[in-house]
Amino acid sequence: MLNPVEVVMIQTLARQGATVSGITRQLGIDRKTVRKALRRTVDERPRARTPVASLLDPCKAFIQARLSEAEFTAQRLYQDIRSQGYAGATIW
Repeated sequence: MLNPVEVVMIQTLARQGATVSGITRQLGIDRKTVRKALRRTVDERPRARTPVASLLDPCKAFIQARLSEAEFTAQRLYQDIRSQGYAGATIW
């Protein structure tokens, strides 16, 4: 991810007549990154990602409560949240 100073530098080099290939060689960055910077305005910020709901969201309070207990296994925790309606699959 480029910071605003790097974007300005790329845009300045392009205005001075440098080619995309020349900028990539001079700055050591990828051509796609240079092209992306040339399309951006200096004040433009990268978009923030919107949070996505997790399948574990309904079970988080239960999991937090179980974590305070000393003795349990991941398999047992998985079985407990499955019994409460968790629809996700195991990864092991």
